[in-house]
Amino acid sequence: MHAVTVGPLDEREQRAGVASGLFNTTQVMGGALGLAVLSTLASGRTEDLLRAGDSATPALNGGYQLAFFTASAVATAALAPAAGLLRTPRRAAIREAPASAPPVAPATAPATAQPDRA
Repeated sequence: MHAVTVGPLDEREQRAGVASGLFNTTQVMGGALGLAVLSTLASGRTEDLLRAGDSATPALNGGYQLAFFTASAVATAALAPAAGLLRTPRRAAIREAPASAPPVAPATAPATAQPDRA
């Protein structure tokens, strides 16, 4: 299930619109901020390499390389908290079920009647 559909699931119906708007705004602003930081890093590294005497192509490659490595490091570092914080609906239902509730049996297909052989 996508995070876009899972995000507002825990909210009550009255607040689902606010939760969805906040989620979308956070996603867009996070992307814009991330792009700004990565492009600043790439530009700064490119300028440093050009001042050091590298030609344009290796300097650009060095700047892009720093930006890509930084982005991959941030994404990798975000995996652990994301895995711990995201809950599947089944886990959430089990965790929030009262202790006295009987266990829920898995759904089975209804039995079909066999035709009489005469």
